[in-house]
Amino acid sequence: MLQSRRGFLIGAGAVLTTTFVKDARSFIQRTSQPLLASPSHVVETMYWHEIPDEGYQLTLGRGALRRPRRRGENFS
Repeated sequence: MLQSRRGFLIGAGAVLTTTFVKDARSFIQRTSQPLLASPSHVVETMYWHEIPDEGYQLTLGRGALRRPRRRGENFS
């Protein structure tokens, strides 16, 4: 019976994914570090800021944090 291209790609993806997961787990157990590729260069640095009473915000710069204006909200 012929298999569709979609079925083949899903099956191949599952095999490749399970193989990668096995290799990644093995690497983590040996080195106690996640399997991550180092970037060739850093383009931007992400910053994680805690905003009191609102949660957290990710930004791409250290500049002053500005809360986004909500509809109908006025700043004095």
